[in-house]
Parts: sequence; structure tokens; C-alpha cells
Amino acid sequence: MKMNFPRLYVVCIVLILFSETLFCQDTLLLMNGRELVCKHLSDSGLVMYFDIPKKSGKSRVVRFHRNEVFSIRTSGVERIIYDQDPMSENFYSVDEMLFYMAGENDARANYHAWIPFGISLALCAPAGFLGEDGIVLTVFPPMVCALAHLIPKVRIRERYMSSATYKYNDLYLEGFTPKAQSRRLSRSLIGGYAGSALGVATWLLFVKQ
Repeated sequence: MKMNFPRLYVVCIVLILFSETLFCQDTLLLMNGRELVCKHLSDSGLVMYFDIPKKSGKSRVVRFHRNEVFSIRTSGVERIIYDQDPMSENFYSVDEMLFYMAGENDARANYHAWIPFGISLALCAPAGFLGEDGIVLTVFPPMVCALAHLIPKVRIRERYMSSATYKYNDLYLEGFTPKAQSRRLSRSLIGGYAGSALGVATWLLFVKQ
């Protein structure tokens, strides 16, 4: 039985619309500045569920509290979830929050803090060596170095910025600074303990008999 042209045309349109609905993707913008490609599944009011693809090709369902979500973008249309509330932590307007989140995201993506890592490594390696197999000069110097790296003011260089328009923007700075300090702290600790381990290992290999 042959299908006439109008009916075939309608069937093709329905299949195209169904495939677009099935495979369309949303872009989830979180309050920490991260963007995730996903599929918005449901919203219970306080909790939102998303299907997020993995690198393996599979996917997993992840839930976020509504306060963790800034917006959901579908087919170029953005739905703002964030709600300004001066009585809570959401005291910034939507536009102001975008600058703040841009600072968070740029710090996470572009501020690597390898200089604190290298300084802590260089200082803690001799301390570990001089402390031999003792605990004091192995454990505490990395902590001291990490805390010391929190003292200098974070300098936001242009190479860290995803856009030159963020220069001299106070809200961008407020978002960038905490993430940058956290990265400084973690990298300094890693470098310090790596240096301590290197110093102790050198002492064990070449000095202790």
C-alpha cells in the first residue's frame, strides 16, 4: 500500500520534531560560574534534575538545589533561575551576578598558581632533608608556606581574563579573588609536601646508612 505525498510529508515533519525534542541540549549555568551541557529533566521546586553526558558516551542524572542554578539556556533562550533577594546571600542583581560568576570561572580556568607551588617546593625540600626522618620539619613547613601565600593581594592580569571588559570591575574581582586564593592554598600545600617528601627521600637514599 503506497503512502500519498501529503501523509508522507506529515510523517517526516513529526519525526523531525520528535528527534529535535529527543536530542536537544540545554546549557546549565551554575552559581559558581560553571557551564554544563545537559538535558533538563524535571523541577520539583527546590531541586532540579539534569541528565549530564559523560566522556564515555553514557550519562548520569544529577540534581542541584535551585539556589545552585543561575540559568538554563535552551535553543538560545535563557531562563533565569537566580532570584535577587537582599535578605539572603543573593543581594546582587542578575547583571551584577554575571560579573561575579565570570570572575569565579576565570580564576578556576586560568589562574594556575604554579609560582606558589614552586616556591613551596623549593623551600620545603631542604627542610625535609634537614629534618631527616622527623615529623616537625616534614609536616609544618608546607602549612606555613601555604598560609604565607594567602597574605599577598591577588593580582588579576589580563591573561587571566576571558574578556578585557572585566578590567577594573569590582564585582569581577570579588568573584575572582576567593577562587584564586583557594588555588594558591592548594597548590602551595601540594608543592610543600612534595618538597618535604623529596627532601626526606634524598636523605634516606644518600645520607642514612
